[in-house]
Amino acid sequence: MRLPECKSMTPVLEVLGLNDVGLNVGRVDCRRQPDPCLDMDIKKNYPSVAVHFEGEGRTTALYDGDPQHADALLSWALNTVHGRVVQISTSTISRLFSGLWFVKLFAPWCMHCREMAGEWRALANDRSLPELSVGEVNCDINEEVCERFQVEGYPTLLLIDHGRIMRYSGERTAHAFAQFVRERPTLAASAHPEDVE
Repeated sequence: MRLPECKSMTPVLEVLGLNDVGLNVGRVDCRRQPDPCLDMDIKKNYPSVAVHFEGEGRTTALYDGDPQHADALLSWALNTVHGRVVQISTSTISRLFSGLWFVKLFAPWCMHCREMAGEWRALANDRSLPELSVGEVNCDINEEVCERFQVEGYPTLLLIDHGRIMRYSGERTAHAFAQFVRERPTLAASAHPEDVE
């Protein structure tokens, strides 16, 4: 018999499985199949969520957030698996309106965009913000996306919190980006979801 906490993970796993993000999602009953759990160092904390990397030198990353929060869990899984910025295109733009995203809209020829690339990658790898997904849109290839966000210059940086869009114009460092995320206004204080401030 499964624990109630584990049963309640079913909708979260379904959400993860429905997102086209290149993740294989599965479930292991550690009481019936202890070997995979022991291999991933899962002993008693159920439910536990892990990303398991196969192949030579395989490793496992354990999620230490609330496993019932699908958006944060998906963001953590993407950052753990890809360890980099998520590329957003016309076909994947809808992902930006679910969860918390910081998005850079750029052009590859833009010198300011290239100068901040390292800081943007550092933000994507910041483990202190597990609920945050970091993305970027190449406006030379995805003109429709950039038109939708009213891009007038490069880079344009937007924090999108469950559909609420906030324009960022501060210092272009990973520390400043992270501080902006932490100090963002709450959703209760937000205007309309599609407004760009």
